[in-house]
Amino acid sequence: MASQGPLFPTAAAVIEGVIHWSNISNILASDNAYAIASFASAGYEGVDIALGKSFGFSIPAGKVIQGIVVEVEAKASHNSGSNYFRINGAAVLWNYGSKSGWKWPFVNVEVAEQFYSYGGAGDSWAAGLSRDDINSNGDAGFVVRLDCQMGSDGTAVTAYLDSMRATVYYGDTPLGYAHKVLGVAPANIAKIMGVPTANVGKFCGV
Repeated sequence: MASQGPLFPTAAAVIEGVIHWSNISNILASDNAYAIASFASAGYEGVDIALGKSFGFSIPAGKVIQGIVVEVEAKASHNSGSNYFRINGAAVLWNYGSKSGWKWPFVNVEVAEQFYSYGGAGDSWAAGLSRDDINSNGDAGFVVRLDCQMGSDGTAVTAYLDSMRATVYYGDTPLGYAHKVLGVAPANIAKIMGVPTANVGKFCGV
């Protein structure tokens, strides 16, 4: 299985929420320059949806998308009780969402900065994205979406987004296709044939 990335977006935008990001373009690089949001009212509210665009992928012709990993680098001033910055989920989109895949396991961001990962090398997000979709840039191209919220008991809570990045895994056949045809798990086919799992589709002709 081949891959490209991690690549950072070269453009960023927001869909406006109740709480606003300042300097959203700071998510274009991992450099400790942050997009920042603050909340100090009792309760919780949604933050602007952050969009990363124009990643500049160049997946070769004829290849099939097998997996996508999205990583978000973030930290928070607070992470206890009612005082938090939460990533509600991430999405990969194409053409304003005419194709999309979503990951919803929320996580409360830690005070210490780190990357939060969604998807995997064998996880296509059920988005149906093609090589051309991934390679496309701009508003109607491949876009990563980040949904967040903040909570507070009246304490001033600050959220920091350092960067967003994506890695795309690809090959000659969709993962899982060979075992659907043959009724055997790809890893077991690989053992029987003595070839890497990624090459099962090539050797089986599926």
